[in-house]
Amino acid sequence: MNRHGLNIPPALLLILLWIANGASQASAQSARREQMEIYLHYACRETYRSIQHQGDNIDFLNYLDYKTDTGCTGVVHVGFSLSPSEKWVFSADLGMMSDMRFSQMNISASRIIGKTGSNAAWGLSAGISAYPVYLNEFNEYHLLRDTGLIADLNVNYRQQILYDPGLELIPFLNYKKNKLSLKAGTGLRISTFLPFNQLIMQKKEGGNFRREIRYETLFKPALSSVSALHATLMLTDKPGLSVGLQASAQVLFGMRTIPYKRSILTWTADNRVTDEIKPGSKPFTVTEVSAGIVFRF
Repeated sequence: MNRHGLNIPPALLLILLWIANGASQASAQSARREQMEIYLHYACRETYRSIQHQGDNIDFLNYLDYKTDTGCTGVVHVGFSLSPSEKWVFSADLGMMSDMRFSQMNISASRIIGKTGSNAAWGLSAGISAYPVYLNEFNEYHLLRDTGLIADLNVNYRQQILYDPGLELIPFLNYKKNKLSLKAGTGLRISTFLPFNQLIMQKKEGGNFRREIRYETLFKPALSSVSALHATLMLTDKPGLSVGLQASAQVLFGMRTIPYKRSILTWTADNRVTDEIKPGSKPFTVTEVSAGIVFRF
């Protein structure tokens, strides 16, 4: 969204048109009746980014999940999928963490393109996904560096929620036999951290010195690899309603950074110094493993 209205990226528009076209084609096919699934998963997600030495410039990603007790974040997933034919599957998934808000989203469409055996096939999946990461206590950079000052007048706990929406395109292999189905794929994801602003206000105790440091982060699209594995084992196979177990694993890997514009105002707003800073890109991974129950109609 810009100030003049909604600006839809061409890649997103193509994916939405592909999904809409697939839905219209699938509704016209009658190889078998529609199949719906509702599932509930519990996941363990771990986000990691290599620490980078920082001198005169802060690197916000150094404070990714900073000082957390464990690298594993619990996520509850609620999802729905619709398969109007043997070739198409449309799915939507929402994830909720300990803050009890749905803050993770995945919408995708998968199409079987060809057979590779009696029980195996290959296809292509396209989707839109977004998930949050947390930057904790990034003001510690100034608390340690700006000695002789009250380095941050904001005494509240500093935390920034950082969202990473992206587009995914994943070729996959699919295997089905009896009550077992497996799906595995590796593809690409293009994403960017949504910009945010932060203000650090400083003063000299017992003196008139004042300073404001304003951070405005910038868009930086990044290309990552995404690999996923999904398994389903149906425990019952009765007409109308079936119950099964599911397990999934996904790994994202890319080189990520957060560039930003920094403005330093000393004493008055007229004394402004502005720099645009781009910390080096470092390996960034998101790993998630989940398991749960599925109901098939």
